[in-house]
Amino acid sequence: MARSVLDYGPAERQREPVISGIPLVTGADLLAQYACMGLGFKLVVVCDDNTQDYPTKTDLGGRSHLLVSTE
Repeated sequence: MARSVLDYGPAERQREPVISGIPLVTGADLLAQYACMGLGFKLVVVCDDNTQDYPTKTDLGGRSHLLVSTE
């Protein structure tokens, strides 16, 4: 089963992503392993269904959510 991944990078289309292939899984700061980069924020995925470990191809933004925390 294919799972969703996230690429994070600059807005300019000609440049490569800063971070590639971050798996969208629940229960963890997706950027924790990149703390040394000093990004200044956290990304967390939550699903409305507690038994769901990752968003599906069709429910990200509906029943699954990518949250940004700057605290």
